[in-house]
Amino acid sequence: MSINVQGAKQTADDVTRMTLRLPNDLADTLRTYVFLTHESANSVIVSALEQFLATTGRDRMVESSTRDTINRYGVVLDKLAQS
Repeated sequence: MSINVQGAKQTADDVTRMTLRLPNDLADTLRTYVFLTHESANSVIVSALEQFLATTGRDRMVESSTRDTINRYGVVLDKLAQS
């Protein structure tokens, strides 16, 4: 199932339009949630994404960046540690 995500209460210059492909069961759960709470699917997705990127996503970015730096500069870091 594809869901179009577009920012609410924002001008076209403030948002990037995207299409998400969600598993059917997740899309059904989202539809049920927005029906019962009268929230927009967009606001639910934006909120969940903001929360993820501020917590778990941030941790993963730091870990990935650290791994990449070690892989890229590992030899130099080893030499510095030995001196």
